[in-house]
Amino acid sequence: MASGEPASEGSYISMSLDSLSWAQTSAAAAGLFTARIQFSVDAWVRFSGLPAHTVILGQENVFSFGNRASSIYFQFEGLDLILSDPGVSRLYDERWHYICATFDGSMVRLYIDGDFNTGQSCMGQVNTGTNPVRIGRGVQGLIKRVRIYNVVLDKDTVKSSMFGTPEAKTIFADFDFSVNKPLDRGPSSYPLSLQNNSSMIRISPALSLGTYGFARPLGDIEINPGGKQVDPYSVQAWIYISSKYNHIQAVFANCDLMEDTGMALYVRYDSDKSAYRLVSQRGSSGSSGQTLTSSGTIPVGAWTNVATTFDGINLNLYISGVLDSSMSCTPIPLYNQSGYILIGATIEEGDSSNTATLQGFIREVDVWSRALSAAEIENFMATSPDVNTSGLQGVYVFNNSPVRNQVNGNPVALAEGAVLFGQIESAPVSADRSYDDSIKVPDTGLDPDLMAKIRSELDFREFCENNRNAFDAAEEADVAAFDDPADKELVRKAWADVRDRLVNDPASLPFMVTEHKIDGERLLIVHRPAGSYVAYRAAEEDIDDCTMWRIKLIFIAIAGTLCAITGVAAKLTDRAIAYIRQILAVPEVITYLAAGAGISAYFIFEILKILYTAGMLKQLVLLVIDVGFWTLIQVVAKMFLMMACVGVEYARMISSFVATAATLAVAYANKPASCDPIPSVTLKSISFDYDPVGTAVDALTIRQNFSSNVSVPEWIPANKNPEDSPCAYALSLIEGKIPTIQVKLEIPKSTKHSVMIQATGGGILGAIDPVNANFKSGTSVTITLNLSHQTLAAGGVGRTDVTWNWQYRIDNNAWEVMAGTKHRVYITLDRPCNPWKQTSDRTDNQLPWTDVLDYACTWAAGAKSTDDILSKVTTKVNSGIGLVYDTNSGASVYTGMYSGTRCFLCTRFIDFLTKGKGNGKTVNCTDCATIVTTFANILGSDVMEAIMTSYPKALEGFSCNQIIAIGTTTWKVPFGRGFSFHEVAWTSAGFITNKIYDACLQYDTGSDPWGTGSHTAGLPLNVQFSMLQPVPDPFPLPNANNARYRERLAANTNAGIPKCLPKGAWPNTNSGRRPVI
Repeated sequence: MASGEPASEGSYISMSLDSLSWAQTSAAAAGLFTARIQFSVDAWVRFSGLPAHTVILGQENVFSFGNRASSIYFQFEGLDLILSDPGVSRLYDERWHYICATFDGSMVRLYIDGDFNTGQSCMGQVNTGTNPVRIGRGVQGLIKRVRIYNVVLDKDTVKSSMFGTPEAKTIFADFDFSVNKPLDRGPSSYPLSLQNNSSMIRISPALSLGTYGFARPLGDIEINPGGKQVDPYSVQAWIYISSKYNHIQAVFANCDLMEDTGMALYVRYDSDKSAYRLVSQRGSSGSSGQTLTSSGTIPVGAWTNVATTFDGINLNLYISGVLDSSMSCTPIPLYNQSGYILIGATIEEGDSSNTATLQGFIREVDVWSRALSAAEIENFMATSPDVNTSGLQGVYVFNNSPVRNQVNGNPVALAEGAVLFGQIESAPVSADRSYDDSIKVPDTGLDPDLMAKIRSELDFREFCENNRNAFDAAEEADVAAFDDPADKELVRKAWADVRDRLVNDPASLPFMVTEHKIDGERLLIVHRPAGSYVAYRAAEEDIDDCTMWRIKLIFIAIAGTLCAITGVAAKLTDRAIAYIRQILAVPEVITYLAAGAGISAYFIFEILKILYTAGMLKQLVLLVIDVGFWTLIQVVAKMFLMMACVGVEYARMISSFVATAATLAVAYANKPASCDPIPSVTLKSISFDYDPVGTAVDALTIRQNFSSNVSVPEWIPANKNPEDSPCAYALSLIEGKIPTIQVKLEIPKSTKHSVMIQATGGGILGAIDPVNANFKSGTSVTITLNLSHQTLAAGGVGRTDVTWNWQYRIDNNAWEVMAGTKHRVYITLDRPCNPWKQTSDRTDNQLPWTDVLDYACTWAAGAKSTDDILSKVTTKVNSGIGLVYDTNSGASVYTGMYSGTRCFLCTRFIDFLTKGKGNGKTVNCTDCATIVTTFANILGSDVMEAIMTSYPKALEGFSCNQIIAIGTTTWKVPFGRGFSFHEVAWTSAGFITNKIYDACLQYDTGSDPWGTGSHTAGLPLNVQFSMLQPVPDPFPLPNANNARYRERLAANTNAGIPKCLPKGAWPNTNSGRRPVI
């Protein structure tokens, strides 16, 4: 691989056409068409706008093969037009399609993407011609290959030829546009020439960011490089900068660049060198952050591999696999519980920064929880890492939609115009024009005579007779899935055909897998109509019967589907087997496989859908086929389109899975005697707050918001996402104790066998040690489990998502997978204080809201004292969520009367935080004090909303010094004179000597807060209201030596400091802790 370019499999070559250009070859290439003998023609084409009429292959006045809108057609000049039916299958814009036409001397048949579409008689005299044969006339898009066969392809050979290499003797011409210069690989080597601006281009599929776009991995909050101050990490990426428009262009960022946590990798323009330099940043982009800038530069208009690593002390930068620069670093100032990552943009003040979008393309980003070595950086530059590699947390590859983290299957959202497209450039002349990325026929892997003998001895008649009822039930289940009689008949015919072949001619089945032991080896052999091949071999002692059987079931599901949908032959590798072991840990998959001989084609689809939803399908496909890059992305795309039922006729798809279902039924019936039963112990529920009375050491009682509660048990099988199963713990309430949860388990029938359960993983909740589950007297038990390994207190306040992998064991057999559960855990410092309650009444709408905890726990992440909580929350409210002071009237918008009490309109404020709506961003001091009090008190602080004003004349107010009001940047005296009152979060009883937190403003912390010269801005955090008498003596104050909050806020005049005095909470505000509504 050349330095500065992606791995060779990261791009492909194709012919590009603009609707007025084409390629052409000798008139002799039309010989089969003019002779009207049997032939077939196929092509791979991608339309950029479906035109009304194109000629993919044709000769003027003789024949044409191409498309008409969303249909394909074939026509001999002067004879009937044969047009495909778009109701059966159709062409789509911006998608690669395989199209095929066959002619047997009297009938033309058309195929789209390997599936038969229509057939029609075609009789009559055909013209002969001397004009050149043209390829791609009228096409706006790409053409990769066009082939002419001297045989009629049947439906099986059409499918296998889609990605495969046809027999050489069947090829008349093979026009290959995947190399530059294009050539005819057929026996005649017809010359090819590009006409009228047609060109050969190289496409590198990638993420195109556009002007403001970015990619946002969803659910990957555990990927948190730089979040834990000294945690090791590595980030490696392939990037292509196409424009110098942005001074800074981001590759990867974790957390807000305006905060002292997280990290970022980006490029920054060096005007002196007229080039970009690579930058690795830790923490804030301000003075407290640490940045390492490369000595080398990143070119514009070329692919470059960039990486940064941190080992806890040393920060490194790599360019094109070579170490560029290093520096030692101190810990990042702030701890962050959860990651918030963006690809292609940075985060500033809570939003993606439009000024830092990478102007170009990103092909792949890999994230690790350890520092890679220089050798590993170089290795992973050439080859994507195996998802099972130690420390690998994220692999984001942008060559197929939908994009997922290939490590855990979590989805990736594309936002603000980001799309999967491709970087395009003129194709270089191919160094090896003999390279052909179509799939070769697999080598049999066994002595031909022995393989022929195995194939001839395939016999499933007895199995079919013994399982007739199971097959009947599976067939009926598939037929019953459809309402249309035509669909029912299609599925019924598919089952009848497979069952007939299984009995009378098993070698003709589209797909079958058998297992054999030969000469000390264990073999899996795949049988297809064209022949048989060894898909896996291993020494008998290397893998036991039971493991092999289970792996075989998953292999059949994926390999059979690949065969049915794409015609691609699959093989097992050690890496594939390791990944299949992970799939066998998915309970839903095991449940469907347990259907045995009664497994239906619909079950096959459901298994694939589970793998697709879990993000496992793509990775498994990658591991069982060995093909070129272009073929790989087309196979994956076709599988994904099938799963999304896009452009797929559902009954036809289910019918294609029948052979795979029959193969699975045969394999299941051969379950080894040593193999443990498919797991049947079921996890029914998990309860965190199972004892609302409060005698147990369990979770806090919480609800979602004012109108919705949190159901207990918090987890049931339908709850798939962490936020669906929340729990909250107050650290003070569990200190020195062992928290507990309750789980409910079920088993089909009571048993005297010993049943043990355990859970691995669990994050901060910890793993759960093995405990006994007694099913001797019933089929359902509820067990209280100790969280003996929890580490809830380690990180202070926070919110984190955790996953438990539940297992059970019967007697002394191996542990079996039972379920995987995800939970959202909130950690507060102490019991929530007013307005929040803890009560056994789960309908009380003043129980802590998870809608509030989601923000409060994030704002105060890492806090281990009430001052930490209040300081973090106050800081966030002041400068992190976009609030602006009401300089017109100073009126509150987030408080109001409800049932005689002044309340906090918390639901409206949450709407502002989540959607930017609510009652808007303009606020006053009452709003700020109420937000700080409510969000801090839910975490265990105990402050009140209290006011300062003058008395005995209430609300006469006081004169102020210059301040910076929330959301502004200018020093001004509020309202020209001062405040009629001012409300803050006040500690203790709100006395003059107590401390306050004020999110509404910044004041002058310098030596002369009363002057109009330069100021030193500071946010009032944990500052004493005053240490002086209500009317200080002497007065005016001679200096600011003893100045606290009041003296820095109020003017040093009779209308200022002496008039600014504590007044306590407003009436009817629940003692300054406004109820939430």
